[in-house]
This record gives sequence, structure tokens and C-alpha cells, in this order.
Amino acid sequence: MKLRSAILLLAVSLLVVPATAGNINEWGARFSVGTEMKLAKGLDLSAGLLYSLNNDFRSTDKTKFALDLSYRLFRNKSKKFNLKTSLGYEYSKERMPEKTEIKNKDIVLDFNDNEYQEYNVTLTDAWWSPSHRVKFSLSGKLELGRFTLSLREMYRYCHTDRVDVNQAKSKFRYDEGLGTIALKDSVSYSVDSKGGDNDHILRSKFEISYNIPHFKANPFIMAEVFNNVASGFRLERMRYRAGFDMTFKKHNCLSIYYQFQNYVNQKFLHTPGIEYTYKF
Repeated sequence: MKLRSAILLLAVSLLVVPATAGNINEWGARFSVGTEMKLAKGLDLSAGLLYSLNNDFRSTDKTKFALDLSYRLFRNKSKKFNLKTSLGYEYSKERMPEKTEIKNKDIVLDFNDNEYQEYNVTLTDAWWSPSHRVKFSLSGKLELGRFTLSLREMYRYCHTDRVDVNQAKSKFRYDEGLGTIALKDSVSYSVDSKGGDNDHILRSKFEISYNIPHFKANPFIMAEVFNNVASGFRLERMRYRAGFDMTFKKHNCLSIYYQFQNYVNQKFLHTPGIEYTYKF
């Protein structure tokens, strides 16, 4: 009880510090390993595991398992252009950090007509959010000399499971004249249900890669936009990536990149990443 009260007291003390405007810059990392195999002519199956960090490499962000089945719809005689469709499933667990919510209730008076600013404070424990995602995509790829252009449109449906999360609630009074904070009521503990949401996202991606002669690493750049379909195609995130794709010993593929993500009105996330894929 004393420890929790101290944490809440510290959270309220932050109210007197001016807030910094603008998005937060944060660093993370992504690591993934996967495999691809041909089931039939034009039909491929892939599976992979992903682990990512955020909070300047200090916290686990997400773990994910992905399974995709893709089929080539069309390829021209020169094999320079093809169309492909894909159906996939993902199961992920995302770590939601501890959260402190401070609501300015109002100015109150005591029996001696002294003014106090009153705040309601809610501290929610960190928790893991499990989700199930089904995705469908249509992509096209065109080779122009040593350049390869690709465009992909993906629809993704996501359902998050409900999880019970511990919360601590209390009420504080702040005396602006004296600069003191006092706990008005004892801390109360409760359980809140999180999750149970459904999201519909359209992901649009464009990529350019270049095949350098007599060089195993091919550079690429990519841009991707995330729009919330259920909210009138509201822009939620923009993702940019630049790096190198390498293939060695025929079956081994490695991608090393830097990724920048703009979570609109939330944060900027800088992420170096490594992906390894074994192709049968």
C-alpha cells in the first residue's frame, strides 16, 4: 500500500512540470526468423517468428507468429511482371506499458476556505495483449533493368482477446500556494477488463530494389501507409525502411535494414532490424 501510494504521489507531482509538445522519439529493434517452401507451381507457404523491442531497447514490444499462403495469379512470358495474392494468419502478444492517468477534477475548498486543486489518479499495471490477425493481400512486381518495383495492398482484420488488468485508484489534493501534495483517500485496487476490440486496417506498400552487378547485397527502400478502414480511412501510421537483401548458399536469405515509423500524434520509432529466411 505504501509503495503504491508513493508511485501515485510521484505521478501527481509531474503535473507541475510543463509538458513537452510533439511526438516522442524512441528506439527499438526487430529480429525475425522464417522459412519458405514451394508446395506447387506458383503456390508457396511461409512461416516466421518475430521479436521486437521498444522503449530505447529496454522493453519487449511484441512477439509474433505468422503463417502465409501465397499464389501467383499471373506472370508474363519474359517473367518480368507478375501478380500474386496471399492469405495469412498472425498471432501476436504485445506488451502494453504501465499507464498513469491523471484527471483534473476541480478546485475545492476546505472548512477554512483554503483552495486546493483535486486530481483523480489511476495507475494501470503493465499487461500483455494477445491478438489474432487475418490478412489478405494482392501484390504486383515489375522488373525494369536492374530495378524491381513492387506494390502491395493488404487488408488486415485484427481481434484482441480480453485480459483482466490490475488498477490502483486514488484522489489527491495539491496546494499551489504551498506546493504540497496530499493523499485525500486511501488507494483502492480493482480489476479492469482490457481488449476485446476489432480493427480493420488497409496497408499500402511500395518498394524499389536494385540489383548491383557482381554484388550479393541488393539495396532497397520501402514506404508503407496504415489506414483505419472502420474510422473513415484515418491515417494511423507511416512506415519507412531502407536496407540490403542478401542471398548466400542458394537457400539462405538475410535482410538488414533501418526502419522509421511515425505513429500519428503519438511517437516516432527508430528501429534497426534483421530478418533471416531459409528457402526450401
